[in-house]
Amino acid sequence: MKKQTVIITAALLALSLAGCSRNGKMTTAVTEAPAAASAATTTAAETTTTTATEATTAAVTYPKADLGTQMRLFRGYVETDKAAEYLLEAPDENSEQLSELTYGTLLEIYSCDINGWYVAEVGGDTVGYVRADIIREYPHTYPFGDPLFGGYLNVDEAIKLYGEADEGSEVIREIPGGTQLSIYECETEGWYMTAIAKADGSAEYDVGYVKAEYISEIPDYDMDEYVPDVKDIAGRWIHEKQDAADTDGDRWIPGGCYVIKEDGTYSYTTDGISFESGTVRVTYEEFENGQRVPWFVFCDKDGNEFMACAATAPADRTEGCLYIGQNGMERLVPDNGNAIGGTDNYSVPNEYGFYELKDPPASGVSIAALSGTWYNADKPAETVVITNEGDLCNGKFTFKGDTTVEGYVKLEYLLNPDDTQSFWYTFYQNNGKFWNGFGVSGDIPLNDLYSGQDGALHLVRMPEADISDIVGVWNEADVLDSRTLTVNDDGSFRLDYRGGGAMIGDVKIEYSENPDGSPNVWFCFYDNGGDFWEGFRKPDEYPIIDIYAGNGGEPHFVRAS
Repeated sequence: MKKQTVIITAALLALSLAGCSRNGKMTTAVTEAPAAASAATTTAAETTTTTATEATTAAVTYPKADLGTQMRLFRGYVETDKAAEYLLEAPDENSEQLSELTYGTLLEIYSCDINGWYVAEVGGDTVGYVRADIIREYPHTYPFGDPLFGGYLNVDEAIKLYGEADEGSEVIREIPGGTQLSIYECETEGWYMTAIAKADGSAEYDVGYVKAEYISEIPDYDMDEYVPDVKDIAGRWIHEKQDAADTDGDRWIPGGCYVIKEDGTYSYTTDGISFESGTVRVTYEEFENGQRVPWFVFCDKDGNEFMACAATAPADRTEGCLYIGQNGMERLVPDNGNAIGGTDNYSVPNEYGFYELKDPPASGVSIAALSGTWYNADKPAETVVITNEGDLCNGKFTFKGDTTVEGYVKLEYLLNPDDTQSFWYTFYQNNGKFWNGFGVSGDIPLNDLYSGQDGALHLVRMPEADISDIVGVWNEADVLDSRTLTVNDDGSFRLDYRGGGAMIGDVKIEYSENPDGSPNVWFCFYDNGGDFWEGFRKPDEYPIIDIYAGNGGEPHFVRAS
């Protein structure tokens, strides 16, 4: 795991020794603010108890916090029982949250004109408002002003802190290797002066001298180093546990699926059910020697932390995985684009749990295979017309029944518990609301669609029919005064009477329901005034050479050629 070195000065160490930080607790990153608190300023945060709601109303507009107009009061730290407090843009707990503040976070505290609030600076660059009742004055002050630099002991073993710049002088205490210190100038070559907080919790320091050869300067923070961001892990991750029976340690058992969005929210999918579960955030685990380790921490919907993954840079992750906790027995494994249907690590489901496909998964599975007219097997008068315009994964639909519904249809997939995919034709209204979903069977030709898991809606493809089936010239049969019927490619017709005169109009394809629920297809003729003249049921034979009015009645027309 790649470690990052971040400056944590002696003040933070002193805070830890004084019991004001929680060693080992995951906390928000803290960068020590410059300059010592004024010894003459003793205002305590707890003396102010007026709340923001007592002093402000929604109609009030507050200026942005500005250190140039406020007086610095003291260095403070956050004392709270909550998982986190916040530095806010305005003295209103509903305003924008600028920075997360956990127990022990150090701040520079400035005066504020609003009772119950302070202006505060965090990390040397973030300024905003903080509730006064969660701030306590930091108990330590620097004994010599600003140090030369922040340093650390570059050895593993403990070294001695001497009362004078001489190894023969009194030893004040031992300092563990790796400890970070504030380093001050010393007139004796080869030595530095330092001050380290006493371990008794008092506001006093042990002041003495250390050999310069044991001190290295903490390097400036390198902005080229990896800084964890939840956006870096947006995508789909499979939760795996190491098989306890596997002595080689290379067999993993897949579980549910975490889908992480760039805004830090995630959903957890298991047993085919997808639901919103909480948030992911970056926090830091801090240790007495100043080491800070970043983690991606998962919180449930109530904000309770339940899982943490080491926040290593993408290039440093073994096989791209995020390992959970300290023992590495559990991990999150990314989908790197090997799944059927062209998914990738950045695929995220929509609000209904469906994932978008890049390409159809198999021949014959596409919106093109779905195109046409369908009817409800239980209510044949309800029809769905599906069109695709050449896109294999997207199309449009129109449903006609008691109401008319228009929208778009997509070829998408759901994730199964074993990480396989099930494909669906999904229908959405034009406003994006889900209308219906039909499992993909892969049948060729495709003539039946069943909705959902229970198949509550069964759509059956309408028998194919087209005006072209009856285009041509027809003679009336079985009568003395035979009429001639001409049907044109554009759906128009002309009926010529033997004694002279004619009727013109248009032909439409319509449907009716048989007693068994199956549909009948009809060629219906309407004159140019829109009045119905006659309907001819489409026969089962093809090509069509005879058409009968009604169900085998008259008039009866026979194709002329």
